[in-house]
Amino acid sequence: MTPPVAEPWTTLRYPTKPTKSHLTIVMKLTDRVSLSELQSTHLTAAVTTAAHLTPSEAKETYFKIRDVQDVLIADTYQPSAQEKLLQTPKLTIANRDYAITSYPSAPPTPARA
Repeated sequence: MTPPVAEPWTTLRYPTKPTKSHLTIVMKLTDRVSLSELQSTHLTAAVTTAAHLTPSEAKETYFKIRDVQDVLIADTYQPSAQEKLLQTPKLTIANRDYAITSYPSAPPTPARA
């Protein structure tokens, strides 16, 4: 009995647009606190709690911390989560309140000058 022959690779055409586009929100602490002083798990949990994200919204929201610029970047696939994150006025971390400002980032553009 001969082993089965593997089929050759098939080239698939990629869609012209991604199936789900993400929305990016930039968040900054206004109290001049360095994000490197805060634990990342506490910071992301505080944002999720303060924004009242549902479990499905939290599951599709990803955080990136930029210590040098002291910004927290939230990428989400849910428009409802974007609205909640933009309307969050403060975070509570270790029984201390931190005021934040949030704004949507500019969309990436493929155009070049």
